[in-house]
Amino acid sequence: MACRFRYFILIVFISLGLICGCSPAPDSNLKADKETYNGLGVIEQAFRKHQSGFFVASSGTIENILSDDLKPPPHQRIILRLENGQTLLLLFNIDVCPRIADLAIGDKIDFRGRYLWNEKGGAIDYIHRDPAGRLAGGWIKHKGKTYR
Repeated sequence: MACRFRYFILIVFISLGLICGCSPAPDSNLKADKETYNGLGVIEQAFRKHQSGFFVASSGTIENILSDDLKPPPHQRIILRLENGQTLLLLFNIDVCPRIADLAIGDKIDFRGRYLWNEKGGAIDYIHRDPAGRLAGGWIKHKGKTYR
């Protein structure tokens, strides 16, 4: 009887550990386009936990427009400030999409792309259609126009 009770207690603790240890946050091992995580909270949590490689959708305000990264493939680079103060570097592939010409500091942008952790807040890449057609890809919405 004591042995059964021990097994019961052990099973209860293991079950509690599994339940409490599970997190709804994105896992860095997720396939890159299985699901899009929406919102600021997911980005905050991914930054805190150093997670990368999953698609997110959110919005922010342009804080700075950097010079293009010209090494192949070339990217338009935008620093975006989120509502919580965190910054993201948006890397917009200008080989796949036309550059966004009318960007200005202070403009609002909505985006969907793949989050990559870095010590400065993170970066978002894959903000374009997938030329191979395997992934849904991402986009930027600016002044009523969607860039894919």
